Amino acid sequence: AATNDTTNVILSKQDCFERICEWTNIGIGGAYYNANGENTSISGYAGYVSLFGKVALKQRLQFGANIAIGGGNSDLSGSAFPNGAKSNANLMVFDFALKAGANITSKESPIFINILGGLDMYSTNKEERKFQRSLGLAGIEIEGEKPLSAKLSVMYGASYSFVVAGTYILDKQNTKAQIPFSTQNYAISANVGISYEIERGISTFVRAIGKYQHLNASQTINANNVNLSMPAINNTQAMVEFGIGF
Repeated sequence: AATNDTTNVILSKQDCFERICEWTNIGIGGAYYNANGENTSISGYAGYVSLFGKVALKQRLQFGANIAIGGGNSDLSGSAFPNGAKSNANLMVFDFALKAGANITSKESPIFINILGGLDMYSTNKEERKFQRSLGLAGIEIEGEKPLSAKLSVMYGASYSFVVAGTYILDKQNTKAQIPFSTQNYAISANVGISYEIERGISTFVRAIGKYQHLNASQTINANNVNLSMPAINNTQAMVEFGIGF
């Protein structure tokens, strides 16, 4: 948490309107994943932990980073998987993002316009019958906060990103199929939540997150004399997260 350099007193958000402050959020959550394409279905669920930190300059400029990692189970079926359906496979999810932006409104009710980049990974690991989707993202985000009282605030945000790089592993390590770059490969994300200040400079929060991704078909590869590819896919994710900020 941000503190006064001379008194070591924890600072509130209002104290940071005319100084540089650092903030950290630690959260835990649950997520549901669903992806569908021609003759292909992927679903899963996971629990995860997240860590977000940012530096804000007089509530006008900010720089932040977020990382989330978790595990659960996934079911996969369809012609894209040469060994057939993979039921109840162990699942690992990983998400990382960097952002930098400027506040275009008041310091009391900020709305930041951010440039962001990140990595999104969904990976099963069941011996050799592996599936992995890795996406590199770059885009723009709107992020805001609206106080409802001295302690309670609404948090919200939305982003649009292009998939600048994408790769599938469809069965084994040598079955890597690239997703050709296209502006039709994109990701949309939105979130809304509330934050409550427990005491000066320390708050708790809960938020809901929704994500949608559209990915064109991957390139076709040949593995052991079998042609493999992932069809065009529509991915949806629903997440609920709560935690503490300081």
